[in-house]
Amino acid sequence: MGASKFSQHSVVQFLAAEGVSPIKIRRPMKVYVDNCMLRARVYEWTKRYQQRRTSLEDDPRLASPTQSSRKKMLQQAISSGQIEGVQWTKRLRT
Repeated sequence: MGASKFSQHSVVQFLAAEGVSPIKIRRPMKVYVDNCMLRARVYEWTKRYQQRRTSLEDDPRLASPTQSSRKKMLQQAISSGQIEGVQWTKRLRT
């Protein structure tokens, strides 16, 4: 987690514990300029901390399929007859 994200989460955690509303939490966070947490995320994290969450880290997420697994799935679909009569070509970059 980047330092800016970590510090923003700690600000939300502290102010949520003090009973500050999400809209009032978001206003001073604009000092982070381009990296400022979105309003929806402030509401989301405020709710998490009000529910006694202690971690500043994001929850782990499921990874999207890798390119090789997508290719494998496509090959299985073609070989099983799920996809017929399609001509696949490589897209050329210009």
